[in-house]
Amino acid sequence: AREIVEFSTFLSDVPKMLAEFWADGPDTTAPPGHWFRITLDSAVNERLSLENTVRLMFLMGNALNDAGVASWDAKAFFNSARPITMIQCGLSGETLDAWRGPYLGVGDIEASVWQPYQASTFVTPAFAGYVSGHSTFSAAAFRALELFYNTDEYLAPKCRLIPQGTSLYEGRIDAGMPGFIPGLTDIPNQGPRTQGFSPATDVVLCWQTWEASGLESGISRFPGGIHITEDHFDGVDIGVEIAELVFDQALTLWGQ
Repeated sequence: AREIVEFSTFLSDVPKMLAEFWADGPDTTAPPGHWFRITLDSAVNERLSLENTVRLMFLMGNALNDAGVASWDAKAFFNSARPITMIQCGLSGETLDAWRGPYLGVGDIEASVWQPYQASTFVTPAFAGYVSGHSTFSAAAFRALELFYNTDEYLAPKCRLIPQGTSLYEGRIDAGMPGFIPGLTDIPNQGPRTQGFSPATDVVLCWQTWEASGLESGISRFPGGIHITEDHFDGVDIGVEIAELVFDQALTLWGQ
């Protein structure tokens, strides 16, 4: 749990935006849907034929489905705690140096009221942490894409711009807008230990390889405060193995 507190201690704009970009929480398509969009973007970029696009989506769908089954089987078996429980309960009574809440930056906060970097309406998932679904799904996805394209090069659009002040949790709020607090929501933060909106300047997220994007999705859960490292690394191992098994089976079905 203390490793997650440390991520919170150094929570700057880039890890915040990574946590938001890969969050895929309530009212979204979740991690599998995010990877389907990336997969379709790659198919468009590579001008795949209809037949090959169907094959790619078939491969991705089955890899993600099996990743979900394996991840939730582990969650049910191990029934492990999440960082919010480990920190609020396990470190109760301590004063932490961590993120204090939207727009407030990093500083002293009681462990019993520590929160992940999320909106108040975006709660920690109400199921076990081990293994990370994000990491398992994303590893299965990146490995399936590597195998299908026979390259680790990221073939979808390589960069995403997140404009200044457009954070989902700490976005700019000016006078006359709901939630406006003068001198807090209308000024950019000047670093982790300062108040203000995020990001203070434009942030550009880029990926050069499938693996880098997949690993980033899982790792984003650390600054987000949703998973510990063991949840991630073991989920990656499971996801990679699943993708390889699914790909071998797909080749058999395709007569290759």
